[in-house]
Amino acid sequence: MPGIFRSRRKAQQELVQELSSKLDDANKTIASLMRDNQMLSQQARTDQITELGNKRKFGEDLAKAEHLWLRHGLHFAVMFIDMDGLKAINDTAGHDAGNEAILSMAKVLKANIRDEDGTVYRWGGDEFVAILSGVDTEKAEYVAGRLVGILKANGVKATCGVAGTKQGMGEGVGELLFSEADNIVNAKKPRRQERQA
Repeated sequence: MPGIFRSRRKAQQELVQELSSKLDDANKTIASLMRDNQMLSQQARTDQITELGNKRKFGEDLAKAEHLWLRHGLHFAVMFIDMDGLKAINDTAGHDAGNEAILSMAKVLKANIRDEDGTVYRWGGDEFVAILSGVDTEKAEYVAGRLVGILKANGVKATCGVAGTKQGMGEGVGELLFSEADNIVNAKKPRRQERQA
């Protein structure tokens, strides 16, 4: 009889070890899948050329900024930046040169918007957007003017529009500010094109 109990105990120990090993393997697989999922989630929110946030990330952060405005009155502004001349660069020097110009602009924007407690995103093509936190329209316009000057000093021409929160703005303020900033850029473009002609 004692031999039977020893065999059962040994079989149980082997089963526990096997299950423990399988559980360890399953935990490693789950951890790996979680890392992969996190990486894919980040990639879905990141522009491949500039490594800035993309439209999706901008939308998420804009909703957060709007929430802070509605709940706590924390001002914010949306800046729309349109690079001038990218089509000409692509047509004459190729898309690799165009990508380098986009990357150069992104680096300048990121280095300078960071100082203003903001975040810059690549909207697409030659367009960038930024959310400036804790600033009113006047401060945001100053930042935009300074950025255009810095970009110009780095050989990049850009058109910039900015719109900030004002008392009385309610739900949907983020989309409204984005539209206002985009409209400002569009209004400036024909005048600049006339001057260049």
